Amino acid sequence: MDETSELPYSLAVASVCSLKPAVSLTSVVKAMVFVTDTVECDGINKVSNEYMNDPYRARSAVEVANLPVDSGVEIDSIAPREL
Repeated sequence: MDETSELPYSLAVASVCSLKPAVSLTSVVKAMVFVTDTVECDGINKVSNEYMNDPYRARSAVEVANLPVDSGVEIDSIAPREL
C-alpha cells in the first residue's frame, strides 16, 4: 500500500478487470468484495464505476483479516453465462 493507505490504482483496476475473461462486466448482477482494510473500498468503488455503468450492480464489502496469497482484495461475482 502507498503512504496514503489507498489501494494502488493499478491493483484496483486489475481486481475489477480479472472479471472480464469469464463474462461481460455488464452482465454482473452481484459482487462481493473482500478487503483486508476498508479504506481500500473507495479506490475499488472508483474503478468499479469506470468499468460498470449505471444501473450499478448489487455490491457488498467485508473486511477480513487475511486473503490468499497476501492480496489486499478479492472479488466474488455472480453473472449469468451467455450460452
